[in-house]
Amino acid sequence: MADWAIQYGCAGAGVETMYSPQQVPWTITGAQALLKEVNRISKAPFYLSIDVGHQVGQSRFTKSALDDTELNQYLFSGPEDSRTENWLEQLGCYSPIVHLQQTDGTSSKHLPFTPENNAFGVINGEMVLEALRRSYETIPEGDMPPKTQKIFLTLEIFSGTADKAEDIISNLTKSVEYWRRYIPEDGMTLDQLS
Repeated sequence: MADWAIQYGCAGAGVETMYSPQQVPWTITGAQALLKEVNRISKAPFYLSIDVGHQVGQSRFTKSALDDTELNQYLFSGPEDSRTENWLEQLGCYSPIVHLQQTDGTSSKHLPFTPENNAFGVINGEMVLEALRRSYETIPEGDMPPKTQKIFLTLEIFSGTADKAEDIISNLTKSVEYWRRYIPEDGMTLDQLS
């Protein structure tokens, strides 16, 4: 896929991190292994899209102390996999697209960043930006792809089928207003956000 994207003029290709063992990549270690393997084989740009709400399900798949077989390692997540900060800190510099959604930490609800949702939500702008900053401060591993030069923070908010258009627009407007407190204008660098 990475080679094909370059052949047809795309800047690179990638895959979104997901929720569970049948949706790869779904753990930090698995995502790192995928990036390393594609980079080793093709040398074409291949990255991740991290969704800040997809980590909430990983805690349901933690490894039992009773099952220590190598064969089943791909079925289990570790405690680190259920924390959004860990994903962004360890893999954010390899994620040119970050999907932003509010969640209560129990499921990936793709909620808007309204004051009501933010009151119980686990995603906040300061945490996201600080974790991304730390990601760029780490020493890159030799077998990983180059760190992405740009990250697009993209709202990924789902609306109900019966939601009114004015409510959808209001929720999107409130979400943009929330994120503009942290990113006042498009095209800012991490240094400018300090």
